Amino acid sequence: MAEKSRIAGDFSLLLDYGIDPKARRIFLHAGITHPDDSDASAGENPTEYVIRALMHLGQNPRPIELWLNTPGGDCYEMWAIHDIIKSAIKCPVITIGFGAVCSAGGPILVCGDHRFATEHCMFMTHEMISQTGDLPRRSARARARAEDKVHERTLKLLGEYTNHNAAWWKNLDETKPEQWYTAKQMKQHGIIDEIYSVEAIKDLGYK
Repeated sequence: MAEKSRIAGDFSLLLDYGIDPKARRIFLHAGITHPDDSDASAGENPTEYVIRALMHLGQNPRPIELWLNTPGGDCYEMWAIHDIIKSAIKCPVITIGFGAVCSAGGPILVCGDHRFATEHCMFMTHEMISQTGDLPRRSARARARAEDKVHERTLKLLGEYTNHNAAWWKNLDETKPEQWYTAKQMKQHGIIDEIYSVEAIKDLGYK
């Protein structure tokens, strides 16, 4: 009895952190924050939970569902999640956008093996926000160059996973600093494969 209570407690704790190991679902329902980011509440880092869950559940070949509702955040944390999905685990990852997938959340959504968005989900891209802040002049220039490289890499990634090449995304970035897409528009642009439904997930044929 005590063992069952402990297991139930552990499972409840995982759910509190956005991880459902039985259904193999991970929920990123927060900003994509760095551990040192002042926005990370009470020392919690949702990105770390997502990465740990991916690594743990990724030991099993059955697919993982990664549900995303995020305002975006740190681009380096975004790349950390992307690289785990594409390089460190062997199972398929199904990405599902709900609510809104913005900024740094976008490359995570598009890199899934199968990509979905709920009917009323919105997707937002915008020009990169500089983080040079109060850095000294030469350091600010070096940081700006690094940010340009990261942004170019992100545009290339969008070009690889969607219906438009990197040049198209770069032109959009330069002419429309902020752009929003509905779920239907996401499908048209190749940001997702289908609008989410339980039947669509079943049709993938995974058991």
